Amino acid sequence: MDISPQKLESVFGRGSAQSDYSFLENLYEFTPDKMHRWGLSPSVHYREQMLLMLKIVVLSGRSADTGIFNIQNQSYRGFQLGDPQAHPRRVTVQLYSDEGSFEITFADDDGRGPVAVTQPEINRIVQSLRRVPKDEPAAKITNRN
Repeated sequence: MDISPQKLESVFGRGSAQSDYSFLENLYEFTPDKMHRWGLSPSVHYREQMLLMLKIVVLSGRSADTGIFNIQNQSYRGFQLGDPQAHPRRVTVQLYSDEGSFEITFADDDGRGPVAVTQPEINRIVQSLRRVPKDEPAAKITNRN
């Protein structure tokens, strides 16, 4: 099924069809406080309820209950799901660029205890990430023989 960008934006908000980042930004920023409770159009109520239900599904099983934060470096922008100071079981970083996206999840060894990473450590990792050009190897191996 092919959905037009205009249809997607009418449901998920302005810019949602531009990128995965824009789609998630609109979704994550939508809260019950932003609902139009006194709107006359039932379609507005259905759309907003659907957004909240989709947000619940997308964030299910994630550590977003301790917060959703914007995070970026020189090449990527995205979201951090979870605040390490609140001692969640995991913290997830979702990063996006025009060339692609990736996700990093920090968790305890068995996933049952609080995550053992600090915010400064997450910041250092995110700031050190960069895209490797296609003609450059991801890691340089030196023979020490």
